[in-house]
Amino acid sequence: MLRIGFCIWLCFTAAAAHGQCDTVYTPEASGCAYTPGQDSLMRFMKQQLIPVLQKLPEAEKQRITKLLVVMTVDAQGKIIDIHLPHFTGPPSALQELKKRIAAMQGWSTGQVNGKAVCTEVFWGMNCVVWE
Repeated sequence: MLRIGFCIWLCFTAAAAHGQCDTVYTPEASGCAYTPGQDSLMRFMKQQLIPVLQKLPEAEKQRITKLLVVMTVDAQGKIIDIHLPHFTGPPSALQELKKRIAAMQGWSTGQVNGKAVCTEVFWGMNCVVWE
């Protein structure tokens, strides 16, 4: 059973260029979005991210009540850069979370003045219990 007291929020910000991106825009400026929608984003979290968090030692599960994902979506709609700045779990769990997020499909390509651009997305999740 999935017992989650969570609030998913997406907030966006511009940031310094990441690798292949000359400029990184906000989704508000570029129109980049998760096209399957909010319900699908929540389903991805439940099916792909929570199972990794459930495998953490009990002490870690209790300490990690929030997860912040900072990612760059490139001009082709592919996730090219992922950071979980406040994650305190083991490196193996961090790598597994990044791997699953990197495989995520469905981000639209941002556009500015008719040109495909890179966009930085902040995806925050708050859970009382990761089950």
